[in-house]
Amino acid sequence: MTDALVIERYYAILDSGRIDDAVALLDESIEFAIVLPGTVRRGYNRADMLDYLRGRPPVDRRHVLLRTSSAGDVQFAYGSVVENDVK
Repeated sequence: MTDALVIERYYAILDSGRIDDAVALLDESIEFAIVLPGTVRRGYNRADMLDYLRGRPPVDRRHVLLRTSSAGDVQFAYGSVVENDVK
């Protein structure tokens, strides 16, 4: 069995409501693209990620990771978000 990818630990901590702890797992110079229906949110550092996460409306939210992978220091996650019991 392999160790969980950082991205898997990140989403588990994020879903527990500990945004600051989740973001602390990320490299300071993280670049990200969050692909959502109708939009893509991009950022270029930890502060961008924290701004995005703090700007989301407060709902009952959890991430369902269907696939994860890594190539070098790049990690990917594909899945869905369940908000207020709606996928």
